[in-house]
Amino acid sequence: MEQVNTVDDYLKKLSHYDIYNNVFYRGQSEEHKSITSSISRDSGYTKNEHSIYREAVKMRAVEFEGLISPIERLSKMQHYGIPTRLVDMTIDPLVALFFAVQKVDSKSPGNVYVFIQSELTLNDKRVKLLSLLATLESFEIEGIKNSYFECYSESITEDEILEFASESAFINHSVELQKSNKRLFSQKGTFAICGNEVIGEEIKKSVLHLDSIEPTMVIRV
Repeated sequence: MEQVNTVDDYLKKLSHYDIYNNVFYRGQSEEHKSITSSISRDSGYTKNEHSIYREAVKMRAVEFEGLISPIERLSKMQHYGIPTRLVDMTIDPLVALFFAVQKVDSKSPGNVYVFIQSELTLNDKRVKLLSLLATLESFEIEGIKNSYFECYSESITEDEILEFASESAFINHSVELQKSNKRLFSQKGTFAICGNEVIGEEIKKSVLHLDSIEPTMVIRV
């Protein structure tokens, strides 16, 4: 962990990563020891993730009109503060710095987590599977295969399901995502989408914390 006390020092630390295009930032108070999605903060949420998804779409049908894919709908849900498996990220280090120190009355320092990760599009198979899992009551493999084909008109193998379900993924900053979540534009925001615990060939309901991915750097402010 690196310590900085000024914005200048902060930006100097991050200048080492100027050569990379796929840098993601997450700012939060150090009082939060893990990077978690809102759905994973309550076991009742994870058990009923599919119900939360369906009820949100049903209750705000007008808001979800035109948003066909699960990832677009999850993005809209995140905008309204509904529990999802998404974690807010940004590609702007100053935005992350703001969120790290925004609680001015807090005695805890702020942390900015820096991730250099492969950035995936909304059409990436991994993103499509992880967002689909949020909509399903059962994680039985054959059922997932059928639901995936119904949703995306393409097939997915059992090996792909077990591999993709067990790992979180970082989504690239895109105009497509902004249409479902307006604040992404002003915050240069995007998301990481969290995977599930997988034991053997069984996908569990529990959603992984983002701590399962080691950050490239953590800066304490």
